[in-house]
Amino acid sequence: MKFVAAMLTLALFAGPAAVQAGPPDPEAILAGALEAAGGLESFRQLGVIEMALSQEETLSSGKQRNSQATAYVDARSLNDLCLELPGDIVVARNRDLGWATRNGEIDDRPQTGRMAKGTLNQRLFPILLPFSLTMDGVTLSDPVETNFEGEAVWRVAVNFPEHFFVAPSMTTTWYLHVRRSDHQVLGIEFLPPPEVRAVRSEGVRYRTLKRATLGSSIQLPVQMLLDGIDLNGAPTGHVRVTKMRLTIRGLYEPALFLHPMQLEEIEGSMD
Repeated sequence: MKFVAAMLTLALFAGPAAVQAGPPDPEAILAGALEAAGGLESFRQLGVIEMALSQEETLSSGKQRNSQATAYVDARSLNDLCLELPGDIVVARNRDLGWATRNGEIDDRPQTGRMAKGTLNQRLFPILLPFSLTMDGVTLSDPVETNFEGEAVWRVAVNFPEHFFVAPSMTTTWYLHVRRSDHQVLGIEFLPPPEVRAVRSEGVRYRTLKRATLGSSIQLPVQMLLDGIDLNGAPTGHVRVTKMRLTIRGLYEPALFLHPMQLEEIEGSMD
């Protein structure tokens, strides 16, 4: 009895500090995820990264399709991105300026800049996790304790600015799953917003299957699985595996990111 009384007295005087702590704030979860992947500063020091992408996809209808592309990423800010697609199509951004070319010809439609940036974000954001969480306008909120694929995780809401993605079905809150034991990102998922579900009712769940070390410490996905999910989170049979071959190019290469007309002006001024 004396022992029980002593413990009750200790609990009474311990005050709020004795209450079990809740989830960490989103900034702490992000910091932990970046550190687990090698650190943000070390990532930025890589400079330009080349990513050879190959995709094998099976739609829920059973139809299969494969594709390849090459991405170039300036790790210093993730504001300079470039994607070379089949059909001699290039989609790129230099800071806030998005642009595209087909067969070397500039696409001068008014919506091209916004669509280029949205296309780059939706293709590259998942495969650059967790570093893509530091992209301009991306914020985290509402961490909760849960389980993902049998692992204890923090489930964190990821919010995006308007027009971050070009597809309306992706313009919604995503949910990141960060393993509590070591802060490693295990996956991310979203369901389409209510206003587009009449047209597209399928969401997406991304999971990292394999990582590789880039430089001395940076961990990036080199194999990622996409599962289509219904509104209850169940797989639809739509599956896509993306494989990445990563190469450090290092120094910034203006020809990859600058608008061709801007690059021409710079080259002309040097003559």
